Amino acid sequence: MTATTLAYSSGDWIVHRHHGVGQIKGTEVKDIGGRKNKYYRVQTDDSTFWLPLEKLTNDLLRPLASPVEMQEALDVLELSPRTLDANPTERKVQISKVKPINSPVVIAEILRDLSAHNKEKKQVSQTDAEALRHFTALFLAEWSVCMNLEIGVLKQQLSDMLA
Repeated sequence: MTATTLAYSSGDWIVHRHHGVGQIKGTEVKDIGGRKNKYYRVQTDDSTFWLPLEKLTNDLLRPLASPVEMQEALDVLELSPRTLDANPTERKVQISKVKPINSPVVIAEILRDLSAHNKEKKQVSQTDAEALRHFTALFLAEWSVCMNLEIGVLKQQLSDMLA
C-alpha cells in the first residue's frame, strides 16, 4: 500500500472504505501512546472518526465521486447483471475483492449483480445480505451527497433501477 498523495481540506467530502461517506471537518494533533500525530477529523451522518494523515492509503480513502463519475455508476446499474458464482464461499471471495477497490462504478456493479442474484434465490446467505446492505448504504450516501439529493428519494430510484 502506498501513501496517498491527495491532500484534503476542511469541507471536502471523502469516501472511506470502512466508514463510508464523510466530510472532513479539519485536522487535529492527537497524542496517542506518547506519540503525536496529525489526523483528519471526519464527520459522517452518525459518527466522527479520525484518520492518521501519515497512514492514509489510496485503497482506503478517496474523494467523493464527481457528478460525471456518479452518472457512470448509475449507467452501470442499468446494464444486465453478471451471474455470480453459485458457491457461497466463492461468492464471498468475489465480494471481498470488491471492497478494497472502493470505486462507485465497481460498487454499482456488485450492487447490481448481488441484487439480481438475491432475487433469483429463495434463500439468501448472510454474507450476501450483509454485502447488499453495505453496498446499498454506501452507494446511496455517496449518490446523495454527490448530487445533493435526499436519500429517501434515491432509495426508491435505486429500487426501481434494480427491479
